[in-house]
Amino acid sequence: MPDSDRSKPADVCLILEGSYPFVHGGVSTWTQDLIAGLPDLSFEVLAIESGARRRKPKYTFPPNVVGFSTISIDGTRRPGSRPPRGAASAGLDAGTLAKTFLGGDLSAFARFVQALSPPGAAERVLDRHAQWTLARDMVDVFTPGASFLQFFYTWSTVFTGLVQCVSAPLPRARCYHAITTGFAGLVAARARLQQDARIILTEHGIYTNERRIDLMLSSDLHESFLDMDEDSQARRDIRDLLIEVFESFARLCYASCDDIVALSGIGQREQRLLGADPARTLVIPNGIDPDRFATVRRKDPGQRVAFIGRVVPIKDVETFIRAAGLVRERLPDVEALVVGPTDEDPAYHRRCVALTRDLGLSDCVTFTGRRKIEEIFAEVDVVVLTSLSESQPLILLEAGAAGLPCVSTDVGAAREMLEGAAREIPPLGPGGIVTGLLDPVQTADAICRLLEDPDLARRFGETQRQRVGTYYRQIDTLDTYRGLYSSGVRSAHFRELAWPA
Repeated sequence: MPDSDRSKPADVCLILEGSYPFVHGGVSTWTQDLIAGLPDLSFEVLAIESGARRRKPKYTFPPNVVGFSTISIDGTRRPGSRPPRGAASAGLDAGTLAKTFLGGDLSAFARFVQALSPPGAAERVLDRHAQWTLARDMVDVFTPGASFLQFFYTWSTVFTGLVQCVSAPLPRARCYHAITTGFAGLVAARARLQQDARIILTEHGIYTNERRIDLMLSSDLHESFLDMDEDSQARRDIRDLLIEVFESFARLCYASCDDIVALSGIGQREQRLLGADPARTLVIPNGIDPDRFATVRRKDPGQRVAFIGRVVPIKDVETFIRAAGLVRERLPDVEALVVGPTDEDPAYHRRCVALTRDLGLSDCVTFTGRRKIEEIFAEVDVVVLTSLSESQPLILLEAGAAGLPCVSTDVGAAREMLEGAAREIPPLGPGGIVTGLLDPVQTADAICRLLEDPDLARRFGETQRQRVGTYYRQIDTLDTYRGLYSSGVRSAHFRELAWPA
């Protein structure tokens, strides 16, 4: 990172969570391209990561990145070095916490931030004794009847993360741009209160939806009410609490933003359903440089398909593996590649390898790790996406620019990307096949349809090449963000927002 005058605010502070610069993937690629594509603007990068272990960035920052900092959401409870003064001494009452964590109330959040602003306040509320007392006071408000021990550890993790986000140093910038809600969105909401700056949110995937899927897949949370009978009144358990907390955090972020960006009309509708002000929402599709893939040509056409993405549960690589087994029953020579990093969730990677072995597919399914995307496109005939949740997956755009047909689950904007959005006039026709979620049979049928009919696959690929080159150009995306960044400080909606008296 080049030397710079840190006394001057950056043009933009990007706020990220669980992605750039520590994780390879679509959001990280988008972020790197955004920074590099606007070389005349200076950027601070604030990355929120889980765990206390410091990780090495996997991306080289472009020269216009003038600062990089992290916030670690580690859930650590600090031992008290002095007699704990507790949460009450910091002005944190149950009503304020409930309105912040469950109500998404911006005024309550402002009181929370203000209460933690005096020196030492954050350390006092993170004292282990203070946290235990606070959890004891809050359990009946948040999850009456739930396991106190499970509530304590869940509450402690989320509460500690919130405190760390509102008390960590905040880089100076003229504009703050969160790339998700969640904890990153809380930092953006805090910037709204403390800085005279424009606040922007871009959601690549709706954070609350993805956390809901993560919780459904989690084996770490047991049912909280094992003693309930069928006549018992429904009560909020730990999963319910976490979902409500994440939805509340999203509302706090939405209420703080001048501009709330989705990648598609579907994402925009979901944001509005979660409480985003329609007047402040807009759609900015992902864009790529089509010329980067214009010369990609299949070296040796045959029967090779590829899943390209991170090997993590939300990508549902297991459905791809099962589909590959079904395809091989019809096309014995098929090869299936799983292309992407495997280190983000090693346990899930091991599970996928075990499934491949158990299904007798070790000679058919190959885990390649990360590969250059242009090289992979030159080696495969069909690109497959089996995700449980996406917004507007870049891989479908990149494959389309290379003239490759795609099979994708019906997630996010995948259908309009492969079949055409309403703005597509005249309609170009299908460029791929959309399937249901968790359905290896549909996925296998779609793959076989394309591999058994090369002319259809070629037509779909050429349609996608035309669609991407017309409607998903990176230069248009960059120009739109440049306009947002330069459109001035906070809108009239926020001119009266100030610290509560």
